[in-house]
Amino acid sequence: MLLRFVVENFLSFSSEIDFTPFPYTRLREKKDHIYHTPQVDLLKTAAIYGANGSGKSNLVKAMALIRDFAVKGDLHSGLTMVSPFRLDSDRIKQPSNFEIEFFHEGTYFSYEMSATRTRVTKEKLSILHPEDNHREVLFSLSTIGEEPKIFIDPRYQQTDEDKARINIYFKEVLTPTGSLLKILAHNDAFPELRQAYNWFKDYFVVIQPNDNFINIAELLYKDKGFRDFGQNLLKTMDTGVTDMSLDRMPFETFFGLDDEQKKQEVLQALHQGLDYVKMNVYGEELLLRLEGDEVIVYRAVLFHETADGTPIKFSIREESDGTRRVLDFLPLWRSLKDMPAVIVIDEIGRSLHPSLLDHLIRVFMSSDTKGQLIFTTHEDNLLSQEIFRRDEIHLMNKTAQGNSEIYPLSDYKSRNDTDLRKNYLFGRFGGTPQLSPYFSLERRAAEYE
Repeated sequence: MLLRFVVENFLSFSSEIDFTPFPYTRLREKKDHIYHTPQVDLLKTAAIYGANGSGKSNLVKAMALIRDFAVKGDLHSGLTMVSPFRLDSDRIKQPSNFEIEFFHEGTYFSYEMSATRTRVTKEKLSILHPEDNHREVLFSLSTIGEEPKIFIDPRYQQTDEDKARINIYFKEVLTPTGSLLKILAHNDAFPELRQAYNWFKDYFVVIQPNDNFINIAELLYKDKGFRDFGQNLLKTMDTGVTDMSLDRMPFETFFGLDDEQKKQEVLQALHQGLDYVKMNVYGEELLLRLEGDEVIVYRAVLFHETADGTPIKFSIREESDGTRRVLDFLPLWRSLKDMPAVIVIDEIGRSLHPSLLDHLIRVFMSSDTKGQLIFTTHEDNLLSQEIFRRDEIHLMNKTAQGNSEIYPLSDYKSRNDTDLRKNYLFGRFGGTPQLSPYFSLERRAAEYE
């Protein structure tokens, strides 16, 4: 579960911003929107609003950057690059700073990372003890100055072998742009580090607008209850889809007889002991398994019914963009229902009808869930106290200096019956564009010609 995210000197964030999904203690409504951990209460949702260019997507990019760095192990391994605030000449010379606090398997963690475009200047993992505001540092790395400084908790240095292992990692494996967490977490000698790493890998999902994240085939294969879950949710959304299943066919039937090289690559991977190999072809995720001596391709298919009720099979790539976008949500909603995942979605309403998005959000908010949903949007029809608590709505503004700021709607005094949508569109809360009349500007420009 996400407790706190901090970013400074990155894209439009010059000053430090502090994003926290903590409930405002004076709000009494919708207590079922609050998750209780041993020391900290957390909200199940954060909806982030703001004008175009206010910094909403930059916040998601910052989250994607620290996740990719931790999981993939290098500054340059993800789609988002370190980019300091460029409207201040002093800031350009300084590193970008990130910190994320999270709760996983009974432990509160803090992970910090600072970097320029060419090297990591700081990396630090700590266990948090909220009861006494104490931090227990597991490791820290600083490369500022002539000599890099590294600290490893003594629990990981009990023997000469332990010390030698760490020395090898630091001097021979770690690169200037590499993640020490990724390196150490893959050794059984560092269980707490592996625990933190697994949260980033398995429980922290960041989705940007152009990401392709349909994984229906894998879920249909691994999760026996997913078909019923997806079928029941799809039936409530007027997509025309009545069922889904896995289609099974020989490799040659799907790829043709001439693709022998690809088949041999798949066979090589499967002979290494994998149950299946994933492959994305024309936007469809395939699973390839070795069954006997034959490579079998599995793909997800959907069914629509004719007027007389006859089911007709369609591939996912034959569906509309809107239906494909709905399919994207199925595994996400399944994860939020069953596990304490944190799912961050930029532009959640892309390719979705506003009523359909409203329905999906209401399904999540009214369901018994375990995960947190954080998303950016412009959909003002969601701005309702019937759906959200006021502290679940966050607003992003950009100052005259170009610096992005974020704050919860609960910072404003308003009654439980306040029309949030109306007040937001009137600009009372901020987070809306400051527009100028076009024709008056056009006339003014003509005066100078």
